[in-house]
Amino acid sequence: MILKKKKETNINIIIMNYIDIIGYFGSICIGISFIPQTYKTITTDNVKSISFYTFLITFFSSICMIIYSIYYKIYPMLIANASVFLNSFIILVVYLYKRELNPSE
Repeated sequence: MILKKKKETNINIIIMNYIDIIGYFGSICIGISFIPQTYKTITTDNVKSISFYTFLITFFSSICMIIYSIYYKIYPMLIANASVFLNSFIILVVYLYKRELNPSE
């Protein structure tokens, strides 16, 4: 028995387009959500309140998710995790640099 591929109806295509828009919008929001912390970390001298291990775990998690999203071609996930990776990397570098300058913190 040969199964015929079901044709997508116009309503399914419209719904999928809205779902794609929601996915991209969510990805952009996740990317933007890290910017205030990154900015604050760069512009202030105090890194005492930053959890190094939280950002380290986030950094490595985003690497794994970037690999996953590239393999499966999930572009909203790729956008979100690339942004998280970049912001986490910046925060970790600034954190380590400022801790080196001020070891008492």
